[in-house]
Amino acid sequence: MGTLGRAIYTVGFWIRETGQAIDRLGSRLQGNYYFQEQLSRHQTLMNIFDKAPIVDKDAFVAPSASVI
Repeated sequence: MGTLGRAIYTVGFWIRETGQAIDRLGSRLQGNYYFQEQLSRHQTLMNIFDKAPIVDKDAFVAPSASVI
């Protein structure tokens, strides 16, 4: 993936982080109904730019595992 792909990936990351910040702000504005939930950002299968792990459909990958 070239420079353009990495730039798009970075912009997507910024948008995702901004959305999560807006969601946290909305939760705080609820006052007494405020609910703090820690969202897990863990992914079992992780892509690195355009490279993705290949896992057989019959293979078991534990929920706490990280396949890179």
